[in-house]
Amino acid sequence: MMHTKGNRWAFSKHISRLVVFMLIFSSPSLIAEETAKKRIFPIERDGGYTYIDGQGNTVISGPFQEAHHFSEDLAVIKNKEGYGYIDRSGNQVIPARFDYASSFREGLAVVRFGGEWGFVNTEGTLVLPPDPLAESAGSLHENPGNPKPPLVYSHAKGFREGLAPVLIGDKYGYIDKHGEMIIPPLFVKAGVFSEGLAPVKLEKPGNAPDSRWGYIDRSGTLVINPRFESAWSFSGGRGRILLEGRYGFVDRSGTLVVPARFSLARDYSNGLAKVRIEEKYGFINENGKMIVDPLFSDAWSFSEGLAPVMNESYLWGYIDTKGRRVIPPHYHLADSFRRGLANVMFSDYRRGYIDRSGRVVAIGKGGIPPFCQVGFYTAQDSELGRDMLIDNHSR
Repeated sequence: MMHTKGNRWAFSKHISRLVVFMLIFSSPSLIAEETAKKRIFPIERDGGYTYIDGQGNTVISGPFQEAHHFSEDLAVIKNKEGYGYIDRSGNQVIPARFDYASSFREGLAVVRFGGEWGFVNTEGTLVLPPDPLAESAGSLHENPGNPKPPLVYSHAKGFREGLAPVLIGDKYGYIDKHGEMIIPPLFVKAGVFSEGLAPVKLEKPGNAPDSRWGYIDRSGTLVINPRFESAWSFSGGRGRILLEGRYGFVDRSGTLVVPARFSLARDYSNGLAKVRIEEKYGFINENGKMIVDPLFSDAWSFSEGLAPVMNESYLWGYIDTKGRRVIPPHYHLADSFRRGLANVMFSDYRRGYIDRSGRVVAIGKGGIPPFCQVGFYTAQDSELGRDMLIDNHSR
């Protein structure tokens, strides 16, 4: 197919709208737990979203307006009432009443209802913010007789390593699972903990031109000084940072072990990090050595030893960690492998799943998913970070 300058622009715009859909099916930490269980995957059919098993058989018929991967045996779904949760049998165990709902992590999930944020447990009970006088009703807190307003989270992110960032007023702090404020709300912005550290943005000091990012430990001590324009959670012993408009990586001491020389970078996965040099993508190791040369027009991070890469004809295929092509570029869009399958868009624009050999396992609906157009963040967002589902867990 010949691509002129005009239709290349149109195709790129079309692809950008599709990227969000692929992110729905992209969170490695949410799905690793299923490796020893029955694999269940969301897929869009003509009537809505359903769930299939690893052989492509329908196991939960739905249909749902949205359907996400299972985490801790529950999956976020959306129907006309809002967001809720189903179990592996398809039973709606937490009613769909939320404006927003994240996947479960460490036994709790972030929800939003009526402009307020909180955390529910796997039974659907609001457990945070702590409010012993509040009784369950139509809002997160409805207690007219309480003379003291309950603590309100203006925003919240999921638990990692036992702590979660919450916004109190205009500053972020960190709570534990009992709602105790372990690290006071002192930060303009805050990311989740990973490998014992969390990225935080401090207020602009004095006459400084802007505020900067650094890293704190679990006690709230600043262990890497705030000198970065942006910073993300650690992965593979490295923290991705933005310095003077370029991406690099620091170690736990704050030493810049991979110089900030890339126009774009993503976190380490399977020991490699995606980077961009002069509009081409390749992959580096933890020391910054180029392992897969920057030959690709686009790429996603490695997962299960394979990475989706796009050629100059706007077609996606898969390479291994040595850069060898293992699945030819046949697809209009390709997601990372999860539990042995990858979500792709075929040449006829229908979406479905393939296995590691490229064999088609299931085919779903074609076209752009409707909920791709309603404000989901993408991994390109500067306040988010990883090539994964964005559900307030990653910074």
